[in-house]
Amino acid sequence: MNQQAWYPIINYDLCTGCADCVMECPTEALVMSGCRPVLIQPDACGYCAICEAVCPEEAIALPYRVVVESRS
Repeated sequence: MNQQAWYPIINYDLCTGCADCVMECPTEALVMSGCRPVLIQPDACGYCAICEAVCPEEAIALPYRVVVESRS
């Protein structure tokens, strides 16, 4: 099974560098590096989705894992 980390994905083609996500991140997992936000502390990310919600350009996406259980 592929063990994939579930961290915010920043689309730099859409990102304008406004830093809203960095300012609102409650765990300080995001920082500005030049004109770009960077997830510098992925283990600190609480997956709260605030960064995704405050981004005016919709440049941040949080992948969600969908688990389906069947009853046998």
